[in-house]
Amino acid sequence: MLLGTNVDNYDVKPQDTEPESIGLQATLTIKVVDKNGNVKSKFTVKSHSPTYNFIALLEYIVGKTVTITAIDGTQINTHGLYQFFVCSVAIAVGSGTSSSPFNQTNLVATIPNGNGAGQLVYGSTNVSNSITGSGNALSFEIYNVFTNASNTTVSVSELGLIVNVQFVLNDTYEPYNVLVWYDTIPTINLAPGDALTVTYTFTINP
Repeated sequence: MLLGTNVDNYDVKPQDTEPESIGLQATLTIKVVDKNGNVKSKFTVKSHSPTYNFIALLEYIVGKTVTITAIDGTQINTHGLYQFFVCSVAIAVGSGTSSSPFNQTNLVATIPNGNGAGQLVYGSTNVSNSITGSGNALSFEIYNVFTNASNTTVSVSELGLIVNVQFVLNDTYEPYNVLVWYDTIPTINLAPGDALTVTYTFTINP
């Protein structure tokens, strides 16, 4: 679909060759520092876990009717919903694990936001202010910091990207939180005072 342009000006012809494919690559960087700011560990791995909801939202963009499941279990059938907006994105952490990341609609065991036992203080999820380019590749980052402000160790073994999506129907806005990306990682034990930084880097056409 062409927006803001007279479509009649375009002469569409069959392609003689296969179109160049556009890929999406995601990496996950984990960094842990202690209460004094000393780096205890840092590593970067490839992320391979878009969820069914992620694919369904892409299909919805191109006009398909799909069913999306929010993190609270609500199922949204997009039939008749003619617009949606992604209003915010958040990284969440948990202490569970899943053998079927594609089918996850929420973290298995979300770690609550707070400073009590078994909790972590969630910072604000940030999206990089600019998109960086290298050749044909374009990249941006989503990141957050989680601090153990309790007196006990907190273990993290799963991560997720959750988007707040608002569907519009007859001028009525219906907001839902939807898990679109899910990863399990080797268990990280955060001692009191430790801070965990989670960074997703998405690269288009890597």
